[in-house]
Formats: sequence, C-alpha cells, structure tokens
Amino acid sequence: MVRSHIAEGSSKALIMGKRKLLQMLLLAKSTLG
Repeated sequence: MVRSHIAEGSSKALIMGKRKLLQMLLLAKSTLG
C-alpha cells in the first residue's frame, strides 16, 4: 500500500517535471524565434 502510494506520487512529479520542461522549451523557441 505504502509503496504504491510513493510510486503514484513520483509518477505525478515526473509528469509535472515533463510539463515544465515542455513549457521552458516552448519559451526558448519563441524567444529565439
């Protein structure tokens, strides 16, 4: 039970990190033109 809960939290953190990376990449592309 506890392990699955930790895995769920880590997967959510990974998804959030990927979204932030995508947003930063889009910002870099828009600024660089």
